[in-house]
Amino acid sequence: MIISSNDGDEKSALRLAQLISSHNTYIIVDGIYMSACALYILPASDNVEIRDNSIVSFHSSVPGILESVYDSASYARFEENWIEHAKNTKKLYETRGVYFRIFYDSIKMLDVSCIEIDEFNYIRNIYLIREMWISSKKYMQDIGFKFSGYWPENNKDIEESIKIHKLGCISWIFGGSIDYIGNLEAKNGIKQCGQEINDQ
Repeated sequence: MIISSNDGDEKSALRLAQLISSHNTYIIVDGIYMSACALYILPASDNVEIRDNSIVSFHSSVPGILESVYDSASYARFEENWIEHAKNTKKLYETRGVYFRIFYDSIKMLDVSCIEIDEFNYIRNIYLIREMWISSKKYMQDIGFKFSGYWPENNKDIEESIKIHKLGCISWIFGGSIDYIGNLEAKNGIKQCGQEINDQ
């Protein structure tokens, strides 16, 4: 399966990832591989080939935000279907032998995400800024991602790929080892829109 995507729906991505995982489908990343595509489909197979100048990048997502919000603001609740989604995402990662911490580390590496809470104290929407994290190759391997082929070695490589794919409207952060990220606090916490709800 040859795949590229610059966005995606998390629930749909998880369903596709579960199918890929059940068949250990051979995945070829060709071009832009961002957002839900990277977080759900990339870990679903042991057979992933990344072609030259492809960009694999991550941002904050529901499973990581869900647990971070519960840790720091227990009054904020997700609808049950999102809670089930987070559980199934963890199960996928455990099945594939990939460490789930990438969901938390994305929050640490990137700027604030904004959540909207309705009058019943349910989280209605999550607003993600247009900022993406491209981790180091070593980080990816250390947490269990399995792939062959291209991975950027430095900012110059990333800048070249950005030019090729014409991605000038997005800001990028590169790098990060497990030890480095483990010592970070979340850059600005997770905020309720218009109001900070934690001080991580």
